[in-house]
Amino acid sequence: MSHAATLACESILCRFDKRTLPVCVVALICLLASGCTAPKRVQQPPSEALRARFGNMALRLQPSASAFSYELPATKGVGAGRGAMAGAASGLEIMGVLGSGASGSGDGALYAAVVVIGLGVATTLVATPVGTVVGALRGVPADQLRHAEASVGTVLAQTNLALILREDLLDAAWGHANRPLSAVDELLPLPAGIQSVIDLEMTYARLGEPGRKGINPPMGLELSAFVRVIDVAADEHLYSYQSQFQSTVKRKFTDWAANDARALRREFEVGCQALADDIVAQIFLRPAVPETGKKRHPPRTSKDMR
Repeated sequence: MSHAATLACESILCRFDKRTLPVCVVALICLLASGCTAPKRVQQPPSEALRARFGNMALRLQPSASAFSYELPATKGVGAGRGAMAGAASGLEIMGVLGSGASGSGDGALYAAVVVIGLGVATTLVATPVGTVVGALRGVPADQLRHAEASVGTVLAQTNLALILREDLLDAAWGHANRPLSAVDELLPLPAGIQSVIDLEMTYARLGEPGRKGINPPMGLELSAFVRVIDVAADEHLYSYQSQFQSTVKRKFTDWAANDARALRREFEVGCQALADDIVAQIFLRPAVPETGKKRHPPRTSKDMR
């Protein structure tokens, strides 16, 4: 639970008694399901004056230090253990949150303490065995998981996402923006007439959310690429942009790996194409938003002063 949600919960429960019990329980459920999301900062496209400096451009692929990562689901045994722990933790969480917010004196405080302990114990006794069974049912058989991981490993050995993205970016620049780009090697001299270079780096590729504790959750592909435009003559950084892709479709790990990971192969293609289209649109096509400053008032005349 976020810090803001905890403070709100304590505020609601600060006068916990018989009359406020139903309201507190409902509010607790809502707060546990809520979260705080920071607004995303939108990066501005380059201005037309800056785009005019790009001139003839080359595309140069940079080595990526990150490797493809993925989150494995739990086996049936591990799933049963996680389910049991989640069930027990739910009771302790209810006791902790309600107990930290409850206050008062006399009969009201005693009644609040009894209700808090009763809710916590009852939740733990019911949720622990239920969580064990549900966790075991949701878990993946160990043999099936090993086969799925081997299929994904084969795809990764056969796929170079950075090269796919480079080819898609070359095609998108010509097809969408009518901008031919020359593919160059980072170790070789640039061809004559190149005025700026787009350095392209695949920053990460992963399947699933890092650190997610679900037993066998549906997961999507996430890709990220970073581009930097360099003025060749001045060796000056002109512009940079981080592009990200998230799958609109989510599948369980074993579904991504089924049929020789056909779905994952297809999603690699979709993701790289989406990154390429976004990068081309950002660098060449999207209109730059003028900077907003303080409102300037016209100078006052002698007529205005009368």
